[in-house]
Amino acid sequence: MTPNGKPHNLMHSLKVHINWFVLFLLLSQVAIFPVLAQNNPQNKLIKSTAEKNLEGKNNETIQAQSQEIAFFNAATKAYNDSNFELAIDYYEKIIAAGYHSPELYYNLGNVYYKQNEIALSIYYFEKSLLLNPNDQEVIKNLGFAQKMTLDAIPTKEVNGIGKAYLRFIKFQSEDQWGFLCILLIFISVTLYLLYYFANTSLAKRFFFTAAILVFLLSGLSYLNASLVRKATQKDHPAIVFETAKVLSEPNSNGIEAFELHEGTKVQILESFSNWYKIQIADGQIGWLLQNQIRPLKE
Repeated sequence: MTPNGKPHNLMHSLKVHINWFVLFLLLSQVAIFPVLAQNNPQNKLIKSTAEKNLEGKNNETIQAQSQEIAFFNAATKAYNDSNFELAIDYYEKIIAAGYHSPELYYNLGNVYYKQNEIALSIYYFEKSLLLNPNDQEVIKNLGFAQKMTLDAIPTKEVNGIGKAYLRFIKFQSEDQWGFLCILLIFISVTLYLLYYFANTSLAKRFFFTAAILVFLLSGLSYLNASLVRKATQKDHPAIVFETAKVLSEPNSNGIEAFELHEGTKVQILESFSNWYKIQIADGQIGWLLQNQIRPLKE
């Protein structure tokens, strides 16, 4: 055995492990990149006033945002003074200027509720929840407004393991599943490094097995993020703004299928001419004129 034989074998083993580790990192990046590249359309199109303040890099932007803050404060004062029409006017001016936030929609929902404009109240509470789905105050107030609607439509039960699983994973957003995927990948890489530096065969087996399991969980998280994204893209909610007869086909000669009243939430399935094909919570489907409902995702 030559004196340099052991170092040679050690270097060869090290190169093998490094090659496997590089391959592991490359596979990890393949999983990470699509998650990082995906952007929720709402995050691109709807930004809160605070986010826009951070993006302001010139005096004109800062001045414009200062004006919107002044409008917001004026609207809050008008609301506290029970001058609801003036508060609505200020809030609408903020929206017209392109500023959107959960708080803004929540306040508008409260103002319209005070004005007994139930459809508009529900509409803005729902828009607030699109930006912040877990806001319990908004959920509570939305429940109050929904109790004032005439339609009490039972929700269709979820059938099938696939639909039940999708309903379960939608408790987390696409971004949350994406961040979990990235976190698990880094944990998996850490476990792989512990496996490489472990001194005993038992420890090596443990860390290697754990690294594989965590990596598989990261793949599951990525799959969940993709499923939530696809479900979000198919989600097109709308609010009915007047008593409407839902027809069996997209023309005035269609047979009346059922009737809806203002404030009812529906899903838009497709559009044709000036008609929307809609579905309600119990699964019934029909056609409504587009001017009878207002989509929440505009």
